[in-house]
Amino acid sequence: MKKILVIGSINKDISLYVKNLPSLGETILANNMKESFGGKGANQAMTIAKMNGDVSFAGAVGDDLVGEEIISFMKKEGVDTSAIKRSKLPTGTALITVDENSDNNIIVYPGANYSITKEDIDDIDNLIDESDFILMQFEITMETIEYVIEKASEKGKYIILNPAPYSQDFNKEFLKKVDLFIPNETEFLELMGKDTKDNHDIDWFKMEAKEFYDKYRTDLIITLGSLGSLYYGENESFLVEANKVKAVDSTAAGDSYIGSLVYSLSIDKSLQDSMKFASKVAAITISRKGAMEAIPYIDEIEE
Repeated sequence: MKKILVIGSINKDISLYVKNLPSLGETILANNMKESFGGKGANQAMTIAKMNGDVSFAGAVGDDLVGEEIISFMKKEGVDTSAIKRSKLPTGTALITVDENSDNNIIVYPGANYSITKEDIDDIDNLIDESDFILMQFEITMETIEYVIEKASEKGKYIILNPAPYSQDFNKEFLKKVDLFIPNETEFLELMGKDTKDNHDIDWFKMEAKEFYDKYRTDLIITLGSLGSLYYGENESFLVEANKVKAVDSTAAGDSYIGSLVYSLSIDKSLQDSMKFASKVAAITISRKGAMEAIPYIDEIEE
């Protein structure tokens, strides 16, 4: 089994469940509320741990009670938390609104997540050396993300980047140093300069994926919700269908997909088999409420 290092965000999630997402200027009442632990980086690391993968997590929480609780929770589930620093800024917080169709919108206060510096990355140089896969998202500062890509690339590590939430501040030239790029539909459209409100079929995404690959020479997986996930690489392209399930809360669906995909790769499964496995994990996740606690354990996944 190969070792995975996740560098990213940790948040306290406050989820509000409503009939319909509010319109601009509208005040609505929620019918339920749930507090949980989340953050894209932490969710992905927890997924790997729940699969019994070998995972370390580097990030930051506040010097507050919720930060202490999150570290304790992740450590108990099997994540190596030795590289989580304590910051003077509060632990990051996400306010999530979920409607009856399991669609959501999310507002994130980065807090301690934005306190991770280049110097902090230098402090975990040995951990980077020991790891085979480096997995990141876009919920820490862009300067730090690009620094990690540069450093990990020089060390010959397999770099996986999930550009969530997408930022136009990202220097796309760094994609040439990434081994596997995993955006969702909206993030991919933003990166390619397309209108995110337009609807496209699979053939259109295949054409755009080819354009992306020809430019950056980086393997690509676009997660397309109910349409499945599309891979485009040097020698092949294929679509893996999504598993059908009654959706309850899609909050950590993408994170559980990516975490379980990387876990599967770490035990030397093929990319296509890993995508199929990740689709199963994501399907279970969206059938439950919450973030970290919605992610299934390895023994809940059908072979």
